[in-house]
Amino acid sequence: MSAVLKAGADDRIRATYEVEDLDATFVMWFGRRMSMAWSGFARLCSEVFALEFGSTSVFFEVGVSISLVLPLTVFCTWVTVTKQYTFGWEIYSYISFLLAFLLVFRLQTAYARYWEARTILAEVKTSIVSIGLLAVTQYHRHYGDPGDDVKLCVEGVHRYLCLFYFSLVNQLRDPGEVRQQNIEHYITESEMKLLQRKAGVDPPIKVVKWIGAQLCHMESMGYISPLQLHETNEGLEGMIEAFVGLEKIKHCKVPFTIRQFCTCLTLFFVYTSPFAIATGFAQTYTEFNNILGRTLLSAFLSGVFYLSINATSRTLEDPCGDDPHDLDMDTLGRDIVSELMGMFTDPIPTVVSVGVGTNTMKGVLDGRPMTATPDQSSRGGQISNADGMATNMQGGASNGMLLSKIAAPGLTPEESQTRMAPHVSSRGSTRMSM
Repeated sequence: MSAVLKAGADDRIRATYEVEDLDATFVMWFGRRMSMAWSGFARLCSEVFALEFGSTSVFFEVGVSISLVLPLTVFCTWVTVTKQYTFGWEIYSYISFLLAFLLVFRLQTAYARYWEARTILAEVKTSIVSIGLLAVTQYHRHYGDPGDDVKLCVEGVHRYLCLFYFSLVNQLRDPGEVRQQNIEHYITESEMKLLQRKAGVDPPIKVVKWIGAQLCHMESMGYISPLQLHETNEGLEGMIEAFVGLEKIKHCKVPFTIRQFCTCLTLFFVYTSPFAIATGFAQTYTEFNNILGRTLLSAFLSGVFYLSINATSRTLEDPCGDDPHDLDMDTLGRDIVSELMGMFTDPIPTVVSVGVGTNTMKGVLDGRPMTATPDQSSRGGQISNADGMATNMQGGASNGMLLSKIAAPGLTPEESQTRMAPHVSSRGSTRMSM
């Protein structure tokens, strides 16, 4: 009997918990739906009133053009109603269909250019990260303490990858001025003079050549195999193709005849359509104010529709500038710098059998805690001096940029050999003395 009572009590408790779970589930479901509804309304208001940070409304660009429609609409309505001068609205119906087709065609073409530029920027980032990854992993692959020239080459690749992207951005925005503030942290004064030399080669292509020279020097020292050096050609070619593709979008504009025809036809239709609209309303209504109000509203909506599509197309046709609607290349550049900084400074996990035994690593993989501590000075993935402090340029002056301390930046392979020469001679003299 007691067992039966106990089972009944358990069922009641379980039923109570189930009811509470259903209530909690309903409250959570209702809360999520309300949150989604409010979030959707907030996004709608943000897009309509251009509340996003750094955005400007397209309606501001066509505001003056639309405001001119209103007095013209009053005049057209007065002529149509008072002077009994009518216009055939049938022809405007055909013109509106043709104009809508042309504007949609221009908008599709402009968006295709915009998206092509964004795709090319993604390829730029892929090429930069892949080359940086190869350089830093090959640096970690060789255990022991590499020479200073190797460190300088690795850090040179790091600097030049950042320099390539920002020189690419500067070339697209202001091709006449090479020295820009966004590249000061990644280039020495001697390199700046080489970059400013007018030799028929654009600065981004020169930087790609410098990156290739650093990689070739690393291959000559044995830190990159010939096959791996050949694999870097894909990344270098991707950087060159990206620069050429973006320059094509920047300088090869949509034919002027198409732009002129779309704009002129849009203005003609928007500024003369009130005659046809007022004629149509005059056939149905007789009161002047009634016809005027309907004509004003119709002409205003027509102007907003056609002028806004034309303005949007004009904005998207050149996505490589610095306007609010253009591609945010500055933010992408900061992301690339941040990723390269982490790639060149963060330690990598300890490789099996380097600083830790195979059995210990198996224990880690099986979920058991690791008892052995890897040697922090080992080259098996732990860099003791990769603290991201500000590095020094030639002459000891800090350039203010947080670069990895794999090596001090600012030296080419030839300059590196010059700096290494005293150390070689001193070791030679020491051996002679011994």
